[in-house]
Amino acid sequence: MNAGWISPQEGQRSIASFETVAPNLTGTATPQQVVLYPALTHVWGKLKWSMQLADECVGWAFAGSVDILACIDVLTGARAGYTQDQRTSTEAIYAMSRERAGWTAADPAGSRAVFAAWVVTNQGTISRQDVMAIGHGTWGAHDYRRLYAWVNSGLPAAVVNQAAQQKIAGTAPVANFSEACDAIANGYPVTVGSLVGLTRKRDQQGFCRASGAELPHCMKFIGYQKGLRPGLLCMDSLIPHEGPKVPADLPDGCFWVDEGLCNQMLAEGDSFALGQFAPAAPFVRRVEQLVPLLA
Repeated sequence: MNAGWISPQEGQRSIASFETVAPNLTGTATPQQVVLYPALTHVWGKLKWSMQLADECVGWAFAGSVDILACIDVLTGARAGYTQDQRTSTEAIYAMSRERAGWTAADPAGSRAVFAAWVVTNQGTISRQDVMAIGHGTWGAHDYRRLYAWVNSGLPAAVVNQAAQQKIAGTAPVANFSEACDAIANGYPVTVGSLVGLTRKRDQQGFCRASGAELPHCMKFIGYQKGLRPGLLCMDSLIPHEGPKVPADLPDGCFWVDEGLCNQMLAEGDSFALGQFAPAAPFVRRVEQLVPLLA
């Protein structure tokens, strides 16, 4: 099974580092736990969970991260509002990332986070609402037919022009648990591309373990905890997981991953923290401001 992530080959990994791109975040994950999903629930209320319809996990990981950043902007007063109907188009990021890679419809399905990271900073993002306003007949706000049409024939100029109005100021490669914690503590979600397959059932503490089988997939880390069982909180776009949610208000599709397994996933070299929206500086320290807002 391939959920839509293509592992980078030797020499294709980022030569930058988290320390050089976001030096002021290093060592800032001082709270024992920070989770970012309350930004969504505070702004949206009950989440309308949905799952990917094709091999577009990279689009889902990045679009969902952009949504979290937008909701955090609402909490901090940097943005007036952001509804679930304004959720970011996964199809646009996925299709543009494949275009960035130089792949055509004849190439295998899927993409890489490194290409999507370039897209959101250089080409931008577009909401599902704006996609619908531009007009696509009877297609829904998220539709696999649009995905394949854009992959096969390219994105309409109107979509590309609208996406350019909202860009992420920068992304930072994340290589280990500590760096992921520092990014998340300051409100910057981390996309993770990995071959590590995980079980579909959470244990009594809400963790999923390695399944022992490879699953090329891209997801996002949206929380961390330290203490007796350190790990990262992962949000998936595949079939919802079963088992206890810890805490009980976790959105569907969320589960914890142990620190060691996180390090294994992040070491594969295709994981990125997303910074603030342009024209703001991408990575400012804001843990002290954010933690009370996310309570």
